[in-house]
Amino acid sequence: MTEYQTNRPNISLDELKKYENEWVAIGMDGTTIIGHAPTLTELDERLIAAGVDPESIGYERVEFEDSYLGGAEFH
Repeated sequence: MTEYQTNRPNISLDELKKYENEWVAIGMDGTTIIGHAPTLTELDERLIAAGVDPESIGYERVEFEDSYLGGAEFH
C-alpha cells in the first residue's frame, strides 16, 4: 500500500466538507489538502501559479450526496 493510500483516509469528513462540490489537490503523502477549485482547469492554474507541479499531487472531486434507502432497496 502506498503512503497516499495509507494516509488519505485520515483526512476527516469535516475537513473535506469545506470543499464540497469542488476539486481538491492532495499532497502525495495523502495528509494535506494543498488546493481547491470548482474545476480541474482552475485548480491546475492555481497550483501552477503557486509553483506546485500538478503532476506531483492527487486530485479528488468532493461530493456528498444525501440518500435514504427505503425498504425496496434491501431486497
